[in-house]
Amino acid sequence: SPLPLLRKLTEEGQTAQEVIDLLENHGALYVDHHYEVSPHVALSIDRLRTELRGLTKRIKYDSELKGLIKDLADECRSFMNCTGNNHGHSRHELETLRRRVGVIVLRFREDYGCKIRGDLNRILP
Repeated sequence: SPLPLLRKLTEEGQTAQEVIDLLENHGALYVDHHYEVSPHVALSIDRLRTELRGLTKRIKYDSELKGLIKDLADECRSFMNCTGNNHGHSRHELETLRRRVGVIVLRFREDYGCKIRGDLNRILP
């Protein structure tokens, strides 16, 4: 379908790519567990959630894109709810977040023609 190519050229399609670029900058989504520090992961995911919420405000017409970004922010919130105030998390909770985010990232690639680069590809289904 030519729709992803057409969407990619719109302002909101460029915002979709910005979302992917943002995710690529958050190593908590793909760095090996042995290198992760729990408090840093929790802070990174919390910061990501805040940044995603800011991007949803820029979407004017594309309710599907707004929904995808909101879904990503909701996944971050769900992870944060599991970590509690001590910012501790289990490997299982982080894997669940990565798996769910990976499914949404795949939709960005398929529906908006976004380029997924580097290690973010590791979480795609």
